[in-house]
Amino acid sequence: MRFFGQITTAAAILSAASSAAAAAADASVCDTPLCAEAAKQISSAMDTTADPCTDFYQYSCGGWIKNHPIPAAKTRIGTFDDLNEANLQILRSALEAPYTPVNVSSCDQAADRHNFNIPQKLYKLCMDTEKIEKDGLKPIKDALKNLSGHLALGDNSDKLDATKTAKALAYLAQQGTNAVANLYIGNNPLNPDQLVITLIQPDLLFPAREYYNNTVQVSRLQNTTEAVLTALLPAGKTSFATRAAAVVDFEKKLADISQEEDVIYDPILSNNPYTLEQFNNLSKALPWTTYLQSLFPKKAFGDLINENTKLIVNSVDYFVKLGEVLSATPASVVEDSIFFRYTLNNQDTGAKALRDIFRDYLQKIGKVAKEEPARWQTCIKKVDASVGELSGRLFIAKAFGGDSKQQASIMIENIVGTFEANLPNIDWLDPATRAKALEKAQAVFKKIGYADIVMQPKKLAQKYKALKVGNSYVNSVIDINRWKAAQQLAAILKPADRTAFDMTPPTVNAYYNPPMNEIVFPAGILQRPFYGAGVPDYLNYGGIGMVIGHELTHGFDDNGRHYGGNGAVEDWWTNTTAAEFEQKAVCFKDQYSAFQVTGPDGEKANVDGAQTLGENLADNGGIAQSYAAWTKEYKSAEGAARNQLLPGITNTPEQLFFLSFAQVWCQNIRPEALFAAVASDAHAPARFRVAGTVANTPEFAQAFQCKAGTPLNPANRCKIW
Repeated sequence: MRFFGQITTAAAILSAASSAAAAAADASVCDTPLCAEAAKQISSAMDTTADPCTDFYQYSCGGWIKNHPIPAAKTRIGTFDDLNEANLQILRSALEAPYTPVNVSSCDQAADRHNFNIPQKLYKLCMDTEKIEKDGLKPIKDALKNLSGHLALGDNSDKLDATKTAKALAYLAQQGTNAVANLYIGNNPLNPDQLVITLIQPDLLFPAREYYNNTVQVSRLQNTTEAVLTALLPAGKTSFATRAAAVVDFEKKLADISQEEDVIYDPILSNNPYTLEQFNNLSKALPWTTYLQSLFPKKAFGDLINENTKLIVNSVDYFVKLGEVLSATPASVVEDSIFFRYTLNNQDTGAKALRDIFRDYLQKIGKVAKEEPARWQTCIKKVDASVGELSGRLFIAKAFGGDSKQQASIMIENIVGTFEANLPNIDWLDPATRAKALEKAQAVFKKIGYADIVMQPKKLAQKYKALKVGNSYVNSVIDINRWKAAQQLAAILKPADRTAFDMTPPTVNAYYNPPMNEIVFPAGILQRPFYGAGVPDYLNYGGIGMVIGHELTHGFDDNGRHYGGNGAVEDWWTNTTAAEFEQKAVCFKDQYSAFQVTGPDGEKANVDGAQTLGENLADNGGIAQSYAAWTKEYKSAEGAARNQLLPGITNTPEQLFFLSFAQVWCQNIRPEALFAAVASDAHAPARFRVAGTVANTPEFAQAFQCKAGTPLNPANRCKIW
């Protein structure tokens, strides 16, 4: 049954709006430079010719969109990107300067210098394009030659040898590349503090399976594969064109047996425990004991791998059907597929000749732009992705003060408290489920800024002591990938690390981690336009406050609701309340599925309301919790002083709250990237994240005096939290 939310009358809207306008007229104006700058940013982004009650995204972002064409070297540009680039600039300045100790004791300086030297050397190697171009294709050819020593997968008749293949795939995983099978060390669904080996299907070469049905896209992938094999591998009896066609056909067969994301990311459907003996009986594709013993050798892991080793198999159907695909595929085809995947995984470190081979294929699936970005951007991103803990300290020292962390903590507590206080008002929750929801909300762990180890030089140096950066950029990145894979595999020997961050300090993002029941906010996002010290509260609550509410709501969305307060998979919902949730979720699925985008060739695609459900629930719950928390603060004794008006802007604080929310999502995006996102991303496109959320928020209609029946003041709204 479709849920219809609260219906607000036009009279109530006008009355509330008039009250807000009257209150705004009495409010004082903030005249600080910070407020003046915020006012300038907000007003310049707006298109006041647009009707906010019809197209709030255009009203909020029209000016920004007009004045920010997409650079040739980008697939998209947005306010996220502006902040991300500013963060990268901070790292760039630090790595291009000599080592300077900042807030480091004398006894820690040697370790701190060591921690600085690794990212700086990697950055310099990346920036040395003259050497990279001089080396040409030799480093990647040498790497493939080394890899080939582990890839004799068949016999004289080219029949695939299962044991050799299992060992080869294990070796490939140790290099940080996946093919045919994939594996990671994850939390035990029933005991999150315990880690368990989790088997999962490999990544696809396209954003989604549907791309394999597009003959133009498949032809482009085949041409790229042929070019890679021709440039890097010795010729054989079979032409490179024929070999490439066979690789793409093999990859398509793997895609055909792959399970959809709604299965592999579902905490119930993906939780399939087996002993190794049981899994060997289930999947005859490969000798899985050989695979795992090769990955976890006895010398380093003892008797970890035996017939009773517990596994979680994320995508059971894939592994059941894999044997049939492998038995019908010649060994040489699997070898070429592995060569291609390994090269794809490392192409961004190579010479321009190598990167150019992949450019057309990657551009048409929205991964890269027509032109390359400035080299320093490429190199700083690689440093952050490779050794982000080490370079993260440099960012923290320059850009993240203690006040930001303290204020973010206060906002988190206010928003979590608002969520908890609202639970008694949710009439579709029965008492038993409401009590468990409260228990879970109270147990949410909050992380802000960075992992403790980032600011502990000696511990950090100890962790990275085995990591060496040599004199070749390509080889150094290959070595780092191998080191990181070893670190991830070694995690199985210890309990889960509840202090770890899955994002580096400069990252402009945030996340909720269900098995840890934690909400995490890296330092990189705690800046304008999300958060700013000295600007009115309504801007911060509309920005980072919404993000806080968003991540909190993930703990109670279609995925997060299956986890209890300690992070274990747990059915804590009564049948009646679970059914109510599912019925109300249909409203969101239908609403977002009506949004449509246009692809690069004029083709149309609708947003998948089921695929994006969790993020849409989080957006809607996030804005509701943040607005309620802000309103409470605004009405407090000191609220008016913290919510002064902005100079030169006539919008009320209520309106500016929603403007702050919307302008976080100002964006221009290329059709290829947009189409790929709709096919595979769990998030709806930015425009629809704004439109869908404000349409479901009656306080928005009140703030902007939207007449009943206008697009963003509909008669029926979707609401769960």
